[in-house]
Amino acid sequence: MRARLGGLMLLVSLVTWAVASVAATPVAHAATVAVENLRLSVTDTDGNPITGQLSQDDRLRLQATFDLPDDLAAGDVYVIEFPEVLQGVSASTPILSPDGEEIGVCAVSAASATCTLGDFVTGRDGFKDFYFWLTLAASTTTTQEQVPFTIGGEIRYVDLPGTGGIGVTGDGDGSLPEGVQKDGWQYSADTSQVQWRIIADVTGRSDFALTDTFGSGMTYTADSVTAYVWSGTADEWASAGSSGAGFEPIEVEATPSSDGSEISISGSIPSGSNVLVLSYLAETPPGVQEGDVLTNSVTGTLGEASARITYSVMAGAGGNGVLTPPRTPVVQDEPVPSEAVPTPSETVPTPSETVATPTVTVATPSVTVATPTPTTPGDVLADTGAQGGIAAILAALLLVAGTATVALHRRR
Repeated sequence: MRARLGGLMLLVSLVTWAVASVAATPVAHAATVAVENLRLSVTDTDGNPITGQLSQDDRLRLQATFDLPDDLAAGDVYVIEFPEVLQGVSASTPILSPDGEEIGVCAVSAASATCTLGDFVTGRDGFKDFYFWLTLAASTTTTQEQVPFTIGGEIRYVDLPGTGGIGVTGDGDGSLPEGVQKDGWQYSADTSQVQWRIIADVTGRSDFALTDTFGSGMTYTADSVTAYVWSGTADEWASAGSSGAGFEPIEVEATPSSDGSEISISGSIPSGSNVLVLSYLAETPPGVQEGDVLTNSVTGTLGEASARITYSVMAGAGGNGVLTPPRTPVVQDEPVPSEAVPTPSETVPTPSETVATPTVTVATPSVTVATPTPTTPGDVLADTGAQGGIAAILAALLLVAGTATVALHRRR
């Protein structure tokens, strides 16, 4: 009994040690990398300098050039966080090497851009003179003339164009809209859609009805209509877009055509209203490309108007550096388990003739150590070291268990 208890206690101790050893094996994780030699600037959406002051809802381009450190690994990321007064226009763009190979992907959201590096970077160095550009929208007014961007925990201040920060929107000439006006832009939260807008003078009107036609193969996005009326003076209208003052939502009836190429909208105008603002979304046609012209027109009781926009890519990334060839991973030989394994005693006393001699068969375990497919030198060392150690431990455990069994029979 003591031999059996001793053997079991030893077995439990060895298994506990083996599990703890394997759990302690370090695991590699992706890292957030800090870019080097960073330069930031803002331009208009075509990459040209902006000379005047920005207004709320204006769009601009953030351009960055930088170097990436050596010893990168797949899954590493670098992040650009935007100031509160500027909002990112949704986009996703590949990061291209000087030879046009994809080395990662950058995804732009409202608050930040996150660039994730792929397998291409592993074992390569020389990621110098890389660039990244994206589209931002002035989301609110500010008197600050410098705004902070955060990259890898480091804050960089960028000068806004002109003087006075970001100003208010509106006509700015002290007059209310006349007739019906139409404009549009790629939707900030999803640039595969276009947001079309109608601004119309409704002074003295009690209702309206109009039909909007989407050109260029676009289709209406269901349940996307919003409608507001505004009341106020001409001077107040100049800053109404920035302050939001005076806008009241109203209910309208919106009926799209069966193929989604048109939408009819009608509703009542509350007494005392001066301006009606309608907006809705349309899906861009399949296969739309940079430079394609998208059109939209409206007719009805408020008048006629049309608008067109040029479809644009909202972000891009790449590099001009000279990359080194990938390094060949160094794979070390697999550790060989210790050959010093206790051998059970071969001399077994002959039991008394009155006790049947038991037949003791100790199965010799077959231990197969699988060779992992190496990915990185660290992975290879971690995997083979753990497997070699476990194999040796299992062999020793089985021998100890066999010895305990033999000892138990001896005592009988």
